[in-house]
Amino acid sequence: MVLAMARPSTRSSTTFPHFRKRVPADIRKAALGKRVTIKLPAETPDAADLLVSAKLGGEVTFSLRTRDPALVKQRHAAAMVQIEKQFAALREGPKPLTKKMREAIAGLLYTARLLGRGRASPIYAKSLSSALTHSEGAD
Repeated sequence: MVLAMARPSTRSSTTFPHFRKRVPADIRKAALGKRVTIKLPAETPDAADLLVSAKLGGEVTFSLRTRDPALVKQRHAAAMVQIEKQFAALREGPKPLTKKMREAIAGLLYTARLLGRGRASPIYAKSLSSALTHSEGAD
């Protein structure tokens, strides 16, 4: 059986190619209505990566926000990898936090409160993500 590879699609209302992929049936119920954020490569090496948000339903669709064919291929491939990771995470379900991860979160929350950063500082979010990534391997 030949499977069609996902590739960028176009719509008549815009000239930008779109990413489009069907949500697998086994996770469709769990994915319905959830929002995912996809990090796409920047147009130039010195520019920041592009973040795109998409809502999961029967399929995932969002604009690749470029007309450059080489960049379209890069962004489509990057989006495919990230979407597949999201699908795998939905299949696995939630994972419990290790003791080290809980301690890292508590320390960051404590520090944020002491410094008066509030709830949603980009620096705080980045440090929280970094702490969770570095502490995943140890208990």
